[in-house]
Amino acid sequence: RVIIETKKLSVFNLEQKRTDRLEFIKSLSGKGMNSVEISNYLNSNNIKSPKGLLYNPKLIWVTLNKYKIRLTRLESERLLRVKE
Repeated sequence: RVIIETKKLSVFNLEQKRTDRLEFIKSLSGKGMNSVEISNYLNSNNIKSPKGLLYNPKLIWVTLNKYKIRLTRLESERLLRVKE
């Protein structure tokens, strides 16, 4: 018997388009851009939020924060016990 603790079951799959947008925003952040710069970049390139609105720094910050939490949940798996 193997006992594994995970939170993966509580994570729902996102549409590919939404996942791509989140990865893109995360990559901009990884390049050193802050929330203001990312929102300005997305708005100047006419990239709208999922609701069709313009981005603002607070929305970028919340989006990145939630996405990082989601990625952490995906990686939260640990082996508790193996019993033969």
